[in-house]
Amino acid sequence: MISPTPLDFLGIPIALQAVGQGAQTVETAADSQGLFAADVLPGLYDVVVDNELAEGIRVQNTRTVTLRVSVGKSVTGLSLDVARRVNVEGYLTVEGTPFAGTLAFNGPEVASMKVIGSFSRFLQPGDYTLYATTQFGAQRYALLEHLTISSPTNITELPTNVTSLKLAAVLRGALQVGSANLTQSLTLQFLREDGALLTTLTEESGEYEIPLSAGSYQASASWRGLDTLDGSHRFVHYSLDEDIELLSVGPTQLDLPVTRTLDNATVSGRILLSGQSVSARIAFGAANETAMSATFEVTGNYAVVVAPGIYDVYAYREIGKTVSLFRLGVTPYIENANDVILEPGLLVSGVADLQGTENEEVSLTFKATASANVTSDNSGLFKVYLPAGEYAITAATQQIERGVEIEYATETSLDLVESTTLNLLLERVDIAEVNLEWDESEKVTLLPGEEAVYTIAVENVGNVDDEYVFEGTPSDWDFEFSPSRIKLPFGHGNSATIQVTIKTPDDAAVEHSPVFIGATSASEVGVKDTIVVKLDIVHLRNVELRLSGQPPVLSPEALEYQIRIVNSGNGEDDFALTLLNSASLLDQGWRPVLIQGDLRQNVTVENITIPAATFRFVTLRLEAVGPVSTTKAFLTVHSQTDVNVRATLGVQLSFPSLEIPAGSVDVKGRNIQLTPAEFPFLFYGLIAAVGVIAALLFIRRRRARRRRR
Repeated sequence: MISPTPLDFLGIPIALQAVGQGAQTVETAADSQGLFAADVLPGLYDVVVDNELAEGIRVQNTRTVTLRVSVGKSVTGLSLDVARRVNVEGYLTVEGTPFAGTLAFNGPEVASMKVIGSFSRFLQPGDYTLYATTQFGAQRYALLEHLTISSPTNITELPTNVTSLKLAAVLRGALQVGSANLTQSLTLQFLREDGALLTTLTEESGEYEIPLSAGSYQASASWRGLDTLDGSHRFVHYSLDEDIELLSVGPTQLDLPVTRTLDNATVSGRILLSGQSVSARIAFGAANETAMSATFEVTGNYAVVVAPGIYDVYAYREIGKTVSLFRLGVTPYIENANDVILEPGLLVSGVADLQGTENEEVSLTFKATASANVTSDNSGLFKVYLPAGEYAITAATQQIERGVEIEYATETSLDLVESTTLNLLLERVDIAEVNLEWDESEKVTLLPGEEAVYTIAVENVGNVDDEYVFEGTPSDWDFEFSPSRIKLPFGHGNSATIQVTIKTPDDAAVEHSPVFIGATSASEVGVKDTIVVKLDIVHLRNVELRLSGQPPVLSPEALEYQIRIVNSGNGEDDFALTLLNSASLLDQGWRPVLIQGDLRQNVTVENITIPAATFRFVTLRLEAVGPVSTTKAFLTVHSQTDVNVRATLGVQLSFPSLEIPAGSVDVKGRNIQLTPAEFPFLFYGLIAAVGVIAALLFIRRRRARRRRR
């Protein structure tokens, strides 16, 4: 057993309480050093320490320990965290009446409970904040007190101002950076001058609400982590330190200002040349999103502050032209130690030329295990000292032409073993790109078969002159473009408009596929832009009611007909099917039922949802409840959106009838046919054999009777 304060462990009982899986409860005791052992059956146990040392003082587990004992395996090294606890009890009041609400102790351990009247709780000795809240109607009450607990305590014996809740100020507000809410959940603390400390957690929106009794407080908060700033992830530190004075009760709006700083890390070490500390320029080039490039002039032992992240570090010492190039990960919240070892640098120099166009500053990157970046002068001249090694080299710059930024770039490689002259020829990077736009205010509603004319804006947003062709989908719609293709030079704002005539099919549905208009570059395969244009189709409702075409299902007591409801309109609709003459059918011996899935109705089935140009079946079941007569069932179906859209159907009802005129058998009825039975010779043979066996048995029985006489 382990205790945060000195304890005499000798004889303290330990119970291994059976939870399940064959376990049986066992008790043991600790020796003076807190060691214990017990023989137990395999199973699942809760290990419990709860021993009274004196009245109101106990030794208890500080956390629940569950132990699983497997067959044939011993459990060793089990540690039990125990502590001496004292009883804290009593009751609180609100304006002289017993308290009912939430009570919390915050100190060496945290305990929260719902209280009605009195309470009792064992706690480790120490300094605590007692916080209690309740509400009567719209009034909020609170109590915040600092308590030192060293022995069993009845707080009822403390002064009244410590045990009675008062009307509270209900603080509502948000943590704000500038004028915007902080979109992080922070731990917010209110420290009163007497040491009482209240802690709450703000919402993700930065908002908070908490009842507090009157007094002077220091509000504080601190949060460190990754957040998004200007579209990039950065390690930041949010902090709050604000003095507040609460003099009144009731709702109080209080927005609290939060300071945001970049949570940088320190990199320190030595700049070494032949084992001696020297000065140099050291550049940290950002190699991931959280890193931020920075350059420092350092001497000997150095310590610089940078954003946490991954860096390509390039160090250069002018005297002797020595260098170092390596990749470094900077970890947040710690000091990062790293020595920089300089070695002789090899000169790479030359000109980065833009194929006869006026030169600009060119950015060059020399990449090995890490990257070194250098910028040429306005004439393209560059030079850099690098360690020996193999490098992948990229060079790029931008020029403005016709208001458009044009990139010139090239790539090459270099195995650097000695100082080298490297001249680079940058080529124009051609980009074909097109952008389409459509004004949604042109949207129209059409009948099937009608057409719409829309205007499409076409802009060349690439950096090459281009030509575009157009197409539209769905494929079963007709699209006519005017003009069918256009040429557009590149340049800022170079655009044109075309018109597209969209003809809908004669059976166009309300729920049709999206209508796409696309423009494809004629100069570069795969370059295109597509937009969706919108148009609505008028909902033409129509419905048909038919028999399924299959014969009715017959049984001795009922007929069943499959009724097919056809949505012959061009949009999904909800329908209701009604049996018009259910009462008269019952008078004629038929009890009608309409069946759809698990739904059974005597008169009407509603909410039959049918997509356009499809159908659903409903079963008409007619049960014979007495003598029946030949009659008709009349049904009607209508759209539940427009009752004028309807159809009717009459269904002839009759059971098959059997007539036996002289010399013949005649069967009549709908879909009933006379088919004489055909029996094979084997069938007749079996009948004859049965007859012979029956005759023999009869003769034997008669002979037996005669002998008995």
